[in-house]
Amino acid sequence: MDINSYQHRILDGMGEAVYVWDRNKKLIFHNKAAEELNKLPSLALSGLSCHHIMGREGKGCAAFCPLIQVMDSGESMERVECELVRADGELRRVRVRINPLFKGEEVTGAISFMEDITEFHRLEENYLKNQKELKDTLEDLRKAHCNLEESRNFLVESQRVGKMGSWSWDGKSERAYCSEESFRLLGLPYDERGISLEEYFSAVHPDDRARVEQSLEDSFKGGGLFNETYRLLFPDGSIRIHNDQAEVKLNSEGEPEGIIGIHHDITDLRQTEEALVKREKLYRSILKTTRDGFHRANRAGQFLEVNEAYCRLLGYSEEELLNREIWDVEALETPDEMEVRRQSIRDEGYAQFETVLKRKDGSTVEVELIVQYRPEEDDFFCFTRDITEKNQIAEELKQARKMEALGSVAGGIAHDFNNLLTPVMGLAELLMEELPEESESWHKARDIFLASGRGANLVRQILAFSRKSHRRVSLIRLHPLMDEIQRLMRSAVPLSVDLHFDLEGDCGGIKADPTQIHQIVINMVNNAFHALENRSGRVCVELCEISVEPDSPLVGFLEEGRWARISVSDNGVGMSKEVMEKIFDPYFSTKGPGQGTGLGLAVVYGIVQEHGGEITVESELGEGTAFHVYLPVSEESVSEELPLLSGQ
Repeated sequence: MDINSYQHRILDGMGEAVYVWDRNKKLIFHNKAAEELNKLPSLALSGLSCHHIMGREGKGCAAFCPLIQVMDSGESMERVECELVRADGELRRVRVRINPLFKGEEVTGAISFMEDITEFHRLEENYLKNQKELKDTLEDLRKAHCNLEESRNFLVESQRVGKMGSWSWDGKSERAYCSEESFRLLGLPYDERGISLEEYFSAVHPDDRARVEQSLEDSFKGGGLFNETYRLLFPDGSIRIHNDQAEVKLNSEGEPEGIIGIHHDITDLRQTEEALVKREKLYRSILKTTRDGFHRANRAGQFLEVNEAYCRLLGYSEEELLNREIWDVEALETPDEMEVRRQSIRDEGYAQFETVLKRKDGSTVEVELIVQYRPEEDDFFCFTRDITEKNQIAEELKQARKMEALGSVAGGIAHDFNNLLTPVMGLAELLMEELPEESESWHKARDIFLASGRGANLVRQILAFSRKSHRRVSLIRLHPLMDEIQRLMRSAVPLSVDLHFDLEGDCGGIKADPTQIHQIVINMVNNAFHALENRSGRVCVELCEISVEPDSPLVGFLEEGRWARISVSDNGVGMSKEVMEKIFDPYFSTKGPGQGTGLGLAVVYGIVQEHGGEITVESELGEGTAFHVYLPVSEESVSEELPLLSGQ
């Protein structure tokens, strides 16, 4: 298509970008708007293909190319929206119109008009976003109104259940405004217009009135807290005990301008306290001398009495427990299950069983309960003994026997398997030497050799777990060893993992096989970054020396003295309690099929135990995991030279 100067000026004056294409989709003409849209000078645009113009160099055309369709069909295409990548890398949204060009009946090219509609799209998106935000705001207001109504109903119901009312006094109107429960507790009809202070205190017992009025007057003079417990005398002759707490607000001239407070019917609490005082003398001497916890509960499950040992066991004060029910501290059985058990105890009169209780701090304690039902008082007498340590010892013995049995079986199998692997590896290596290098047979022999090597490595792990491998124990310093591991792991851990080492330089020496210590740390670090599940995260490796003193919380778990602690932590997916209980079991793995042998942490556990150490794990789902290895520090002096790590 030939364009004369007049047509050229007309096209240059158009606001739309104009492109003229030949039959091969090469640009033969464009206007100034096209140069501005593509951010390319005229010479750079001329001769480009359509996919270069659209910023898709080297990618070819899309499966649906409007330009090809127009040229092939000879029909125009209107209002096609697509994306254009400018020379400066900015993505623009354009609307395209394409018309075919004819010479006679033959299509010789096409002319396309592009309109930049990026800003229109942005305005449209902002409009839709604002519409959604407005809708969300209206929905939030509706929910807030519902929540406000629910909160009001909750407050009214809570005050009714708690026998507690709220009230306030306005200095200007000199009226007291009380909640519905306040009017009920005071024995007055509800009046939303409020009542006078005289009416508020009208039911105060005559013997308490002077004290209450004097306390209120003192609060009016100096401001601050009004706190009085007094009796209310009702027309029917009944007496209730109330506690009133209120704060008096003074204005700038020191005059009272308002009061806000609560009052609570504490009659039942006082009666309970008096009953407890009467019974306390009966059981004081017995309960103070026993080491077992004791509590007395009624048919409704309310604690009526507890001794000091029971309070210490659960971490509650006596008052806190007396305001709770037995299912508040039960961690194993549901209230329905407990009620079934209590009915059985009422029928039999006696029961002895084990359960788990929940302490105030959220921890649990395993206990043995001896419960006796007292039909004459309809109460349950219960003695509680902490059996956590006894159960832990039994579980540790069970685990030790299981690990010992598995180790013996695994060790025997590993030795036999190693004997089978040795000739396989040797013959594979000989074949590699005899066959032409890089030939197909050579590669097959090499695959056999490598597979055998992996099998041999698995055998070494099994032997380490079963403690039947040969150790080379020497007196070593951990810092140089850990420093070498740090250099090794820097290149092995993915860049997305922030691997941090914090090594204490003056950590004491230990008697150990450096190869096995190396294996411990490598296994734990590998386990840590696998826990990140291919996400970016942080793995921290720490080395320090700790001292276990007689008052240390580690006493009982570790012997007193100096210990080297190696910690590996991550902020990965974490583990559930059920997984943590099995994490050191051989062949247990949280990885998918083919991604692990399940021996890594079992080997770590075996090596640590073999070196006279201990290992612990802390983890929460979604919070990460931390392993701590404790190894005894030797009192012998150690050379600065690190023993050679053979077999790495």
